[in-house]
Amino acid sequence: MQSVLMQTNERPNPIALDPAFSYNAADGGGNKGVGGGNALYYRIQSQLSAYITTGFAVAKEHRAQKGVDDRLIACLRSYKGEYDPLTLAHIEQMGGTRVFRRLTTEKCEDLGSWLKDVLSPTEDQPWDIQPTPLANLPPEVTQMIIEQVGAAAENEFYAMQMAGVMLTESQLRDWAFNAAKRMRENLLKSQADEAKDRAAAMTRTIKDQQKDGGWHAAFRAFIDDFKIYPNAFIRGPFLQTKRMLQWAGTRAIVQDVPVLCWKRIDPANIFPSPNATSVQDGELYERDSYTRRQLESLINQPGFNNAAIREVLSESTKNRLPYVHSDIERAELLLLPYKHEFNRDDTYEAVWFNGDVRGTWLTEIGIQVDDPQRDYSVCALWVAGHVIKAIVNPDPLGHRPYSSCSFRTMPGSFWGQALPECMEDIQKSACAAIRSIVNNMAMSSGPIQSVDINAIAAGQEPQKLGPWMLHEYDGSKLQGAQKALEFHEIPSNAKEYLLVYDKLKKEADDITGIPAFVRGSGETEGAGETARGLAMLMDSAAKGIREIVSNISSDVIIPRVEDQYTWNMLYNPDEGIKGDCQVVVRGPLAVIAKHQAQISAGNLLAETNNPIDMSIIGVDGRAKLLRKRVKLLDFADDDVVPPQDVIEKRLQQQALAQAQAQAGVGQQEVDANNQAQPGDRQ
Repeated sequence: MQSVLMQTNERPNPIALDPAFSYNAADGGGNKGVGGGNALYYRIQSQLSAYITTGFAVAKEHRAQKGVDDRLIACLRSYKGEYDPLTLAHIEQMGGTRVFRRLTTEKCEDLGSWLKDVLSPTEDQPWDIQPTPLANLPPEVTQMIIEQVGAAAENEFYAMQMAGVMLTESQLRDWAFNAAKRMRENLLKSQADEAKDRAAAMTRTIKDQQKDGGWHAAFRAFIDDFKIYPNAFIRGPFLQTKRMLQWAGTRAIVQDVPVLCWKRIDPANIFPSPNATSVQDGELYERDSYTRRQLESLINQPGFNNAAIREVLSESTKNRLPYVHSDIERAELLLLPYKHEFNRDDTYEAVWFNGDVRGTWLTEIGIQVDDPQRDYSVCALWVAGHVIKAIVNPDPLGHRPYSSCSFRTMPGSFWGQALPECMEDIQKSACAAIRSIVNNMAMSSGPIQSVDINAIAAGQEPQKLGPWMLHEYDGSKLQGAQKALEFHEIPSNAKEYLLVYDKLKKEADDITGIPAFVRGSGETEGAGETARGLAMLMDSAAKGIREIVSNISSDVIIPRVEDQYTWNMLYNPDEGIKGDCQVVVRGPLAVIAKHQAQISAGNLLAETNNPIDMSIIGVDGRAKLLRKRVKLLDFADDDVVPPQDVIEKRLQQQALAQAQAQAGVGQQEVDANNQAQPGDRQ
């Protein structure tokens, strides 16, 4: 078996990299591994399984050697407000307080709440589906529109003939040219309207799928990881069977329905290959686990190998998750039980693999490919030495169903920099300042007493101090001006330490770009004391976080929606949602800007609603402002504000009616005067 492992990928033997992987060619790998003497049983059945086994071992060892495991723990420890063991040992050695000022926690919470407000609005989403400028519709739809427009032109010509309108050759040529021009304009408009309707239908479908598939919960969990760790990950869309209520005639029933789903992936369970710089290149391994019941539920599911699943279930259940040295400390920080310590018999270790493999390895496990000599991008599920699922990447663009983003990206590196890492020195200095304050306050809270025990009378307890207490002593035993009891005051330096701490807090605002007033703490000065000034400060703060929000939008939200759009275009049976569309970044910041623009447009309409301004801008200018306002509210212009020609026609009608009314009033006055003149003559 060792020779097979070495030949498949020319990688180091995993036995040398991880003692938890031990193999025996005679018995299929029933040796004892580390971790409490648990039996580790891997009967590797194929070259693909061996490739994934060794690849995961290499990726796991590389992540540990590069210090990523320690970084993940350090970020979580800083967020939880706990010292690392070495620092804690030094503090205890000096006898100081163990107080931890959780400045990092505050910044992480501020960042998380800010991102959730911007990226997860209740009434809007930071993306949109829009048709392309010249949308290509399905051929049958385009042909239907052409026939409708042509029929309209024929009806117009027929109506002219019926009305007895006779056209000369030149007039007929002009009419045909104008008719063709109108047909083209009507055709383009009809195509655009049809494309908009299909884009709107696609948007509704995607939003409904996200609601059923848990996108919003997964994305909020993604933000919780983003605010703490160097990278946050989300997987999807992927098909998963879920029990849901469905209508059957007039009653609701429970059915197993395939649903597009999304899942937040714990950064501790992601292992990129050494050459990977993103989730879309190199090889990507995701650690997972399955219970016996979960494995049994996968039998007869599309894409899964029933024989491999049954073989896993029939073998030894003494399997544990692939061991990572930081798992125990991580479980303690999260107040979770360490999975390995219970040695549960119903839990199987699993690894999701995404990468390129040889076609011959796929044919070996029954997957047909066009050319066995080629390499194929594959998504595979490895469980306890068996590949129970392996499919060629179904995405036509070759995208993997993973997205990742960092607080600070590092060019050319898979792992970025976390918020706790950016302010690590500030956090340590702030804790040192707070510890100094507490220690100094404890020392200066009361006097230090010195006692001449030779002069104190027998039975006295000078260590017990209190008001109105009497201490007896023999003055003859005192020398010179010495006192039997003396008290010494220790000066308090808390004010100086507080100034240092306040300076560090402001420094944290500048380094992270997340000001304290974001959470409504009221810690503002100068311009922040007025509503307009606070708005300016918030705008400046938004500039500091704009890059972060833009990265999440372009690296996570849009790719996931684009993959969902591609899936619907290929596999959704509803043809009415399909069209030549594109996913547009409305942008999280664009949502804020749009809201501000709505307020500004509304204020401008209110401010110009007076006779002086109306005499300047006129009805045309008022209509333009109103169209802008309506457009910002996502209504079609013509649905609320009529076109310009309709407005002009209405104005002409109003002017004519007003002129007629004035003429009528003038005639009535003339008639009244004529009737009054004979009487006057009498």
